Amino acid sequence: MSPGDRIFCDQLESRVQGRLFHTAGREPDKDRFCGATIFCDAASGYIHATFQVTLNATDSINALDNFERVALHQGVDIKSYHTDTGIFKSKRFVHEIISNAKTICYSGVGAKWQNGAAESAIGLVSSTARTNMIHVALHWPEVEDTALWPLAVQHAVHMYNHTPSPSSGIAPIEVFSRTISDCQVLRNAHPWGAPVYVLEPRLTSSGGKLPKWQPRSRRGQFVGMSPIHAESIGLVRNLNTGYISPQYHLVYDDWFETVYSSLDNEPPEWNDMCTFQQYETYFDPCWSDPSCLS
Repeated sequence: MSPGDRIFCDQLESRVQGRLFHTAGREPDKDRFCGATIFCDAASGYIHATFQVTLNATDSINALDNFERVALHQGVDIKSYHTDTGIFKSKRFVHEIISNAKTICYSGVGAKWQNGAAESAIGLVSSTARTNMIHVALHWPEVEDTALWPLAVQHAVHMYNHTPSPSSGIAPIEVFSRTISDCQVLRNAHPWGAPVYVLEPRLTSSGGKLPKWQPRSRRGQFVGMSPIHAESIGLVRNLNTGYISPQYHLVYDDWFETVYSSLDNEPPEWNDMCTFQQYETYFDPCWSDPSCLS
């Protein structure tokens, strides 16, 4: 089986309405995300998530088109889908599949295990996103916001696709796109929800003075990597306005050490962060000592 030969898909539903990515997070609940359509490639295990304001046929078709554009960009031609019934059996959704020369089949009644790949993918990204959000709530309770779950899920999907399998050492994105990764995504990775400090905009323009980082003046929250920019561009949530923007000139506090620093006193870790943490990568002991894996 080759990538794209069979795609398992299902819908993730959330009782908590998720904020939109392009707003300040103050939109009414009826305009927020209520779930997502999850696609999982059978050959590679590659996962794709498209978030939806409603789970009706129109938004599900848009999710389908979005996934196929992403797949085509990576050189993968989708051939068939496998899913449960429900909205995926609506006339409009089936017509969209057939009009694009694809095929679709369904699980039997009461046999959701036949769509196990999609169910497993939903469980994986949901539990990972939940763990990330609980981690932030424990270390930085002042910024806890359950409406950020779409960003946590998006980051969980991104990290899963670029993390090598323990058995093969190959990441799902490598199998799906038939390319070899340089693992730069993992080197650029940071804990979701961690404090991040943004360089003053006037210093990023030409003619600006030497960068001077101010621990408390431009603190934001890291909410994932930008899907439409270079792999080193992080998404930063402005804690004052609520807006999310892609940023490059950043200092990350991966260990949440500066969260409780006062307004007047510079954190004792500040000099070390500005000098080294942008360029250092911290690994678990097993990465440096493979014998502990046996």
